[in-house]
Amino acid sequence: MSGLIIKRIFWSFGAVAELFLFSGVAFGFPFIEYELKSEGIFYETKCSNGTDDIWGPGKKLCNDALKLYNTLFTVAVVSCTIGVFLTGFILDKIGMFWTRMFYCTITTLGYVMMALYTSNELLLFPGLVFLAWSGLAYLVINNVCVSIMGRFAGVSVIIFSGTTFFMMPYAMPGKEWAEGNFLRSNIVSKCQKVGENSEIKEEKSEKNEPEKEKIPLKESCLNPTFLLFATVFVVYSTRVKALQGWIYPWMEWSYAKVPGDGAEIEAHVGNLLEIYGLLLFASPLFAALPELFSWVGSKLNRNGILNGDMISLTIIMSYSAIACSVCSGQMMYRAKDLDDNANAYALIVIFSIAKTIVYAAPNMFLFYMFPPEHFGSLYGILTAPGIVTMWFIDPLFRLILGDSESLADADFAPVSIGFAVLCGVGLVQVFLPKIGLIPAAKRMCRERQIQSERTNEESHGIDNKGFELEKSEDMF
Repeated sequence: MSGLIIKRIFWSFGAVAELFLFSGVAFGFPFIEYELKSEGIFYETKCSNGTDDIWGPGKKLCNDALKLYNTLFTVAVVSCTIGVFLTGFILDKIGMFWTRMFYCTITTLGYVMMALYTSNELLLFPGLVFLAWSGLAYLVINNVCVSIMGRFAGVSVIIFSGTTFFMMPYAMPGKEWAEGNFLRSNIVSKCQKVGENSEIKEEKSEKNEPEKEKIPLKESCLNPTFLLFATVFVVYSTRVKALQGWIYPWMEWSYAKVPGDGAEIEAHVGNLLEIYGLLLFASPLFAALPELFSWVGSKLNRNGILNGDMISLTIIMSYSAIACSVCSGQMMYRAKDLDDNANAYALIVIFSIAKTIVYAAPNMFLFYMFPPEHFGSLYGILTAPGIVTMWFIDPLFRLILGDSESLADADFAPVSIGFAVLCGVGLVQVFLPKIGLIPAAKRMCRERQIQSERTNEESHGIDNKGFELEKSEDMF
């Protein structure tokens, strides 16, 4: 076994362990909230009203305490978004080693503060802010280094992304499997093309050949398809993050008025939350769905204009719009009894897939539609609006609670209807003429096909003047 292979094995296991332990804390907030509520955290801060009223088992938290839990989640989500946005800039300024040292220090401070929450409940805020800030940075840092995995680079990206949601249930595949199956599609080939392009660039520099003129970043930023995608992604990502923070309160609200003993209802809600938690362990499989769609699309559409990758991206964006809209509608339904679980089960499954799929879409969109050198900048531009929109999670939850005295009297309908409409309208982005995803993908595929044909003709010495296309050809 060569030294390079040993290094790859150690690095990949270290990356998986790091992501497993440190990257997904903010995403597990419903479970943190469940444990904190079982200890009555924030009861004395918000519910005692300066009296000697002390929390005890079985006591319900007041709405002011519930609002504080949602504020805690909102602050963590915003911190996570800012952390991801700044990671690339920090990495460029101080390098890999000091970037890791910086984020490891932040993570350590976060865990120390979280461990001291019993002495002061408000330490939960800086603790979770630090953990959320550094959490996804580990994913970004490890994906920057993923090129050392060679032909397994694309597979590693999928594994690391899935591990961020707490688990990696399958091992790294072997060479024959990776070369013969659907995971070896454009993400893997894209990683290989980066290496090929660098080699070609070196050869050109040796021969003093002029390089092909690069597309300006401004042109990519002002691309109508990019701007439209950025708009709908902000809506979908805000819906997903809001639902991640509200799914446990929604479960409590949904069963709050069903006939039955309070302890029995609480245990039933706990079981539903456990099912949701178990599905997090399937996140690596959900992360592989885009590649599966790409492989199936390439097999079923051999002679079509769109390639498998574009078909996969179209399916993902369509599912994101439909799933976010459907989940929003489902949150308006209240269970009639403890056996009325179909809606809750369906929401858990649909959302568990959607929260992974939604965040796979930007990577695919930028990889396939824009120059590789623009990826980092465009991804930062895509995530930047989330720094603002994520703040709306807190006031929206306060709107849900309203002036009600308990969570059972809250009203999820207005906010859910708003999200359902916004996400449903986002489906237009896939089919909108000229600037929509499908028309833009068709145009790009045709342009690449034309360029490929011209390259083949020139390489075979064929005079292609008689085959030139009319400039007025409709590329849509």
